[in-house]
Formats: sequence, C-alpha cells, structure tokens
Amino acid sequence: MKWIRTREELEAIPRVRIHNRHLPPCVIVSHAVQYSWTSACLFDNVHANYCRGINGMFERDERWYSGEMFNHVW
Repeated sequence: MKWIRTREELEAIPRVRIHNRHLPPCVIVSHAVQYSWTSACLFDNVHANYCRGINGMFERDERWYSGEMFNHVW
C-alpha cells in the first residue's frame, strides 16, 4: 500500500484500477488481493465518513466520535 499525493501521480501507475462507485476500503483491498489488481482507494469512492476516518482520509470530529451517523442504521 502507498499513499499518493496527486491525481497525476496516481494515473502514472500502470494499470491502476480507479473505482467509479462507492465501496468500503476493505472491499477495495480485498479485490486487489483476490484479483491481483492495482486498485486506488480515493476519498470520493469511500462510502462513508466513518470509513474515511478509520483510514486517515477524514478528520474525525464530534459527530464521528459520537457514532451518530449510525443511528437507525441497525
């Protein structure tokens, strides 16, 4: 795994797969392992700020720590 700073740097990676729908990072990594893909996990592709926060893509705020985003989900 590698943190990439710019879109140009990302697109320079040969055969990088940039997903066009929302997926959790664990699924993106699982696809990469299972299918031997080079996959990109972008802020815009991660489906929730909770997952973004866990993976360092989102500054955790009071709402994140409260778990409020999961009220009435389960």
